[in-house]
Amino acid sequence: MSQPSVLVVIPVKNRPNVILRAIKSVLNQNYGGIMKLAVVDDGSDDETTNILTDFEKSCDIEIKVHRNKISMGAAYSRNLGSDMYDAEYIAFLDSDDEWLSDHLSRKIDLIERENMGGVYGRFFINRHNTKSIRPKKVNTKLDVPNRIFNGDSGIRTSSFILNKKKFDHVRFDEELYKHQDWDLAIRFSEIYKFGFDKKPTVILHVDSSGRMSYSLNLPATERLIKRHSEKIDQIFLVKYYIKLSLYLLRTNQDHDNFRNIMHKTKNLLYKNHLKLLKSSPRRLIQYYLMRVLGSKYLVLDRINN
Repeated sequence: MSQPSVLVVIPVKNRPNVILRAIKSVLNQNYGGIMKLAVVDDGSDDETTNILTDFEKSCDIEIKVHRNKISMGAAYSRNLGSDMYDAEYIAFLDSDDEWLSDHLSRKIDLIERENMGGVYGRFFINRHNTKSIRPKKVNTKLDVPNRIFNGDSGIRTSSFILNKKKFDHVRFDEELYKHQDWDLAIRFSEIYKFGFDKKPTVILHVDSSGRMSYSLNLPATERLIKRHSEKIDQIFLVKYYIKLSLYLLRTNQDHDNFRNIMHKTKNLLYKNHLKLLKSSPRRLIQYYLMRVLGSKYLVLDRINN
């Protein structure tokens, strides 16, 4: 019995040093079905374009490279790539990342055995040539929005494999400039079964400069929360805001943003104080210490870590 076809979509912008690593990890898959590759160059102005042109001429699988005249963003580029070929499944890979050789075969087999609409999974974080597995724990009893805001979802686009017809019904929100993966996962899981694979089959490289996932965009975060607020348990949202406040302190971000997030946390805590005390006393202590000490809290934080 032949294996289903799969379309792999890679968006890229100004990644001359890593794009071939990502593409080669696709070519090295031990998957027996037909693979088609769509690479969307999102307005690169460096050697990335020439590298893709040379590779396109010598590639052994079906490949199309589209070049956006101006940068349109990752969500737009992924959606565009999804329209470049027909296939039974669609998989996404960021240009910074790479797959292990069994990524497609393992996850598509899991989808078919469990009758899922799609799947995501654990991954390796590679930082300074040291690998660690993320997420360490995932509470699969929680639905997807609460997994995300509980802080243990591990949802990353590079691990997504979805039934293509089902993806076409949902697609990425091109107006979101951050958390497009979270938003897609929430909306997809409301309609279709979105499974979790415990085995990591993706490597996320965090040494690459300019990774979108490590840039802060609070308006985009607030938009995501507002869109899905009715689906999120307020306790998980409080914990998320406290964690975000701590991140703002650690990275010396805008103090107005810090005060804004702390104010939102205070309002949510008004009705959820006892629940948080029972479920996560450490987070509650962090909140009060940050509220009293502000940036001075970092001294205690460094001592504890």
